[in-house]
Amino acid sequence: MTTTSRIRQLVAALAVTVVAVGCAADPESAKQAFVKSGDGYVAEKKFSEAIIQYKNAIQKDPKSGEARRKLAEAYLQSGDVPNATREYVRAADLLTDREDVQTKATSLMLLFGEFADAKTRAQAILAKNPKSADGQILLGSALAGLKDLDGAVKEIEEAIRIDPVNGRAYANLGALQSQRGNKDQAEAALKRAVELAPSNPQAHLVLGNFYWSIDQAPQAERSIRNALEVAPKDLLANRVMALLLMSADRPLEAEPFLVTAAEVSKTPDARMALADYYVLTKRPTQATPIYTSLSQDKAVGTTAKLRMAALTFADKKSDEALKDLDQVLSSEPQNAQALLLKARYLMALDKPDEALVQCEAAVKANPQSAEAQYMRGLVLMMKNDSARAMTAFQETLKLNPRAGAAQAQLARLNLAQGQAATSRKFAEDAVLSAPRNAANRILLVRALLAEGSVTRAENEMKALYAAAPDSADVQAAMGSVMIGKRDLPSAKRYFDRALQLDPKSIDALNGRIALDVAAKDSTSARARVDTALDQSPKDGRLLVLAGRTYASTGDVNKSEQLFRRAIDAEPNNLSAYTLLGNLYLSQQKLEAALAEFERAAARSPESIAASTMVAIILQSMNREDEAKVRYQDVLRRDPSAAIAANNLAWMMAQNDENIDLALQLAQTAKTKLPLLPEVSDTLGWIYYKKNMMPQAISALRDSIDRSPKNPLFHYHLGMAYMKSGDRTKAKTTLEEALRLGANFPGAADARQQLSTL
Repeated sequence: MTTTSRIRQLVAALAVTVVAVGCAADPESAKQAFVKSGDGYVAEKKFSEAIIQYKNAIQKDPKSGEARRKLAEAYLQSGDVPNATREYVRAADLLTDREDVQTKATSLMLLFGEFADAKTRAQAILAKNPKSADGQILLGSALAGLKDLDGAVKEIEEAIRIDPVNGRAYANLGALQSQRGNKDQAEAALKRAVELAPSNPQAHLVLGNFYWSIDQAPQAERSIRNALEVAPKDLLANRVMALLLMSADRPLEAEPFLVTAAEVSKTPDARMALADYYVLTKRPTQATPIYTSLSQDKAVGTTAKLRMAALTFADKKSDEALKDLDQVLSSEPQNAQALLLKARYLMALDKPDEALVQCEAAVKANPQSAEAQYMRGLVLMMKNDSARAMTAFQETLKLNPRAGAAQAQLARLNLAQGQAATSRKFAEDAVLSAPRNAANRILLVRALLAEGSVTRAENEMKALYAAAPDSADVQAAMGSVMIGKRDLPSAKRYFDRALQLDPKSIDALNGRIALDVAAKDSTSARARVDTALDQSPKDGRLLVLAGRTYASTGDVNKSEQLFRRAIDAEPNNLSAYTLLGNLYLSQQKLEAALAEFERAAARSPESIAASTMVAIILQSMNREDEAKVRYQDVLRRDPSAAIAANNLAWMMAQNDENIDLALQLAQTAKTKLPLLPEVSDTLGWIYYKKNMMPQAISALRDSIDRSPKNPLFHYHLGMAYMKSGDRTKAKTTLEEALRLGANFPGAADARQQLSTL
């Protein structure tokens, strides 16, 4: 605080004291003196001092409606709309015959969504003055807020009949017609509002906003420019113009409007917006002095310091940036924004464990922060802890149900786990949250393809393709749709075009290689991936793709080398560990596979997938006691881990060990993986063990419906039929089991049972 400003505050306080002492003996005189003093400060635009004086007047006479009205106006002039609203409502309760006060109070209530109370007040205005156009407009607005659009339109039309030249009424009518979907009527009403008040910038802005809402950007821009012609310094018009230009990808044209807004407003927020704009347009040298100045401001100082740290980090001075953040956190250890920014930088520096510590601190500091939960999810994804990442993103959506980024991440994670229907649902939500986000729409297309909904996927892609035909991502997604349609020549054309647009497109390269492999053209498949690797030899995703390519073309030795290179390039790439482990499993190199998955589990201790694979390999090596311990550990960390639950339930059932617990585990697995035939078989066999034959037969039939050529499933169903007394079906089913396979586990028992039928 400067010496001058401090002196001014002392003078103001002294004036308050003098007035209070001089008038203490007469409350009415004291009230009038305080009001008069407040009026003087308002005339000098010293609204903070005026507020103090009006509050003093109200202390002397709490029922003074005029003092409360003036206090409300002072709050409004100082930008404190919530307090202004509260005082205007109180003033309206005291000044019941003042229509202007009733109108202002009701307008402010509408601003804060208090539609029911606003409706009651508007009706009271009309009861006293049935010809009040403002009362009709307010009632219409309240009804609109209460979703009674027909009633709202009726009231606004009545306002126009009362006052045919009321431009505000036409503006309200236009807005309501737009909400009802009547675009032509809306446009006509809003144009009429402009005709009635051509020098009112608000009328032009409302019309511009309408055009913007129906994607008619040129008309919107013209209307906003008209507003600026009649009021070049209008704060709202300048801000809206800047927003429109930014959204139209014309950021450099937005600068003069943001500069004007900052000059007119003189608020820290407007200057911050200008500095942020300079950062966005890659002009940090112009942003830095603004941030430096704002860093001393009490209201936005911390935010400005965080922005400066961001510039420092972007300038590749990571140590200095982290030091700046630590300085902020030393004085504000619970500052969630600073904690999250530090987490983001630690992620960029490939330090996910340290980043997670910051995220956990941010969540603790602000449990209601959706941003903190989302960042936590990103860090957990980086650590390949999909289960906990999904939980974090779900928590994000609890705090902000329209967080499209979290919806998209959940769609990706579920798609990676083979949960196509769940992925599709989250992708649909993400598209609704951000309809113009092409990445979300492509994600939806991939989920639809995984679900088998090829026709719908194609329809989604047609609109996307029309909007962005020169996008490599769109071309690659279109290629995937063509594969789904089995139109391989078209798929080839789209993938090739995507690679022309972006030679490093992993999706396009993956699709093109898949076509080569399908055509048994191993030479071309390997050549493509080798060429890509020459350009990006340390790209972990590309190395994984190369390893898969060589594995699919029969070169397991080269595949192993590539997976190991992927692990060296990205030590946290769980996919590389998993694929290498699967490669060993396919070669029956169980010890080597076990070692790789143990390494993966050690790299990511919270990874459910890696730990589950360790247990599966131990089980396949007949090290059942060790496998059980691993499965139990997985379920302790994630009770909904379906594969672990299913496999442990099966082992317990085979050993007749705690069948009730085995049933609970099998039911958990069935809930999470309802389409997996092995899960249905496990559940059905446990029902068999518990002599619950109707349930056993139902579950076992489901497993056969989903996998009709598995002899073990037929054997289990045959045994259930036998125990239920249906010898005919038992005989038929057991015979089918032996026809499908002579050496499956249980084949000898199947022959024994058939000999008794």
